[in-house]
Amino acid sequence: AYGILGHQHVPENAHGDPGKSPIGRLLHFLGQKPEPTTPKPNPTPPIVKKTKFGRHISINTQGNDGGTGTRTFKTRIKQIVKDVVAAKPSIVEFQEVRSGEQLAQLTDLMLAEGFMRSNRHNPSKLVTFVLKGVELVDRGQQTIFKNQNKGQKEGLLARSYKHNGLIVSAGNMHLDYRDDYDAGRVKQANEGFKSLGSIAKAIKADAQVMTGDMNSKSWVTDKAAKPNGFHDAFEDVNKNPNTRIDHTYLKGAEANKAFQRATKSDHKMQITDIYVIV
Repeated sequence: AYGILGHQHVPENAHGDPGKSPIGRLLHFLGQKPEPTTPKPNPTPPIVKKTKFGRHISINTQGNDGGTGTRTFKTRIKQIVKDVVAAKPSIVEFQEVRSGEQLAQLTDLMLAEGFMRSNRHNPSKLVTFVLKGVELVDRGQQTIFKNQNKGQKEGLLARSYKHNGLIVSAGNMHLDYRDDYDAGRVKQANEGFKSLGSIAKAIKADAQVMTGDMNSKSWVTDKAAKPNGFHDAFEDVNKNPNTRIDHTYLKGAEANKAFQRATKSDHKMQITDIYVIV
């Protein structure tokens, strides 16, 4: 060893002197080195507070059996509602609900369970219910995408909610299901994210949630959600982004839990416990 050594540095020494000596001052007085300035303490990192907004569920009533899902909706609807309510959500967003008898039956069952419908029925067959006690902040907005498959009306149903002292703008979206239509779905999704963002900005929302049937395993996430500042809740929690076409995206929030649950009615629910970063 070389340099300025103390008693404590000698091998086999049991002493503790001189301890933390002011070496810089000694060198300064010897004219060998300017006295160093006192280093500034590291700034205390800001405390990140996370507050639970509530549990969010998204479910496509089409079911997992393809084309027969819609035709068998009437026989499934009671089980769908039973499964959804059992998960104790604050917000439930449905896709592929036809107007008329389907919508009426779903509405009656959800109202009986203590939920209220937050929007008009959307031409894209989207409908959202919230638990009574969740405050409706704005009037909501419907967006029908410019880029459409012939005969379709894919779009977004959005509204802002206040719960647990937090305001969250939530979007319920359904994208085109054509094969090999990845680029088209990205265009539709970009419209949806930008529309939701304008709503959130207007009311100064604490966070944004976009959910629904994206019909895409990666394109929409990588080329629309992430560029618009959203992250995949399921990917964050489970580190497995490529097993779903239904997604929940968050901005200004994190997921404490995010999972997909199969129901007895042959459907899959996306369930997310949302915590807003404040």
